[in-house]
Amino acid sequence: MGETVTPFTLDPSDVTHFFNTTENGTTSRLGKGVGWIPRIPPMSVVSFTLGVIGNILAVCVLFRTKKRHRWGVFYRFVIALAFTDLFGLITTTPVVFAVFSGKLRLWESVPLCHYMAFMMIFAGLATVLLVGAMALDRYFAIIHPFKYNTIDRYTIVNFSIFGIWSFSVLIAVLPVFGLGENVVHFPTSWCFFNFFGHEVEDQIYGYFYSVLGLFTIFVTAILNCRVIIGIISGRRSAARRGSITSKKSRSRKDIFITFFLVAIFLVFTICWAPFMIRLIINQSRTVKRNNKADLNALILASWNQVLDPGFIFYSDMRCSNDLSIWSKNPEEDRP
Repeated sequence: MGETVTPFTLDPSDVTHFFNTTENGTTSRLGKGVGWIPRIPPMSVVSFTLGVIGNILAVCVLFRTKKRHRWGVFYRFVIALAFTDLFGLITTTPVVFAVFSGKLRLWESVPLCHYMAFMMIFAGLATVLLVGAMALDRYFAIIHPFKYNTIDRYTIVNFSIFGIWSFSVLIAVLPVFGLGENVVHFPTSWCFFNFFGHEVEDQIYGYFYSVLGLFTIFVTAILNCRVIIGIISGRRSAARRGSITSKKSRSRKDIFITFFLVAIFLVFTICWAPFMIRLIINQSRTVKRNNKADLNALILASWNQVLDPGFIFYSDMRCSNDLSIWSKNPEEDRP
């Protein structure tokens, strides 16, 4: 990409026009005749603060309780998700703040736009794939426990996490080398791949990213539903039925797993699905362009990074006693 471009019909030289443009193309001045005043949106500050503090606390809690959960497969995925969420927040949000404060102009810096787009694409895709991998892990652990306990699952999960991160890096870097392109999006406070592009490369990349995201969400939904049905129906392996662990503690474990899966999936789907759908709508051009809707979908997706730590922290509090019981029996499979 030779220069940073904006995929919406506004003059990139007029920052006042950018930050005060509504979805129908009209402008509304902030203030009485004084033009645009650089100001970071308070809600962005709140979400960033909550997200960073929450993810740091979640990571600290997971390390503090490592003797209880002993870094079981599920918790390795959880810590990877927390690190990914934290990484996505601290590498992109400060740039947004700098733009809103008037210190940076993304359309004037191609490297900065590439950087922000790369980080957003990487963090978004990695989050989607990690949640899907967590659902797949729970599916095999609950529905196929015999096979699950006979494989070297700890090596597999480590390679899976590394593979997800590596794959996400590969996909995120493609627009820099010509498959798709990174552009500044309304209201010039963020860069992402061009989901309005007319070039074949832009459309291929846009459809691939969005369809992969929606497909992962769909598969995750099926896996989670299957796990929940398996738990409710009381399907257990012979080894677990013969365990000396009390039925009461098993029941608490099943309730915890069910709650965590449902909560994470619902929040994840509510936050991410609208953004993926907007990407497909924009690529297909089936409806009139709506920049404000795209921005709102992105903001909603960013809240997933803020809400995830709350569930991680709550799940640790809920299952801490159960984990203490399970850890006393080394033959028990760890969650």
